[in-house]
Amino acid sequence: MPTVKELRCADVMPGCTFVTTGANDDEVMRKIAQHAKEKHNIREMTPDLTKKVKSAIKAKQLA
Repeated sequence: MPTVKELRCADVMPGCTFVTTGANDDEVMRKIAQHAKEKHNIREMTPDLTKKVKSAIKAKQLA
């Protein structure tokens, strides 16, 4: 079965309902960086935050 990568922002920022998907980790990281900038006022993804976000990305099987 094909898979996509998924990130639930709440796994990094408790209380946030944003969920994003992408074909790979890089696509998800681009989307979440934009979301973090717009909704959480995070201007720069620090190495620590990047590590937390990457560890929260999960593979999800498509139906």
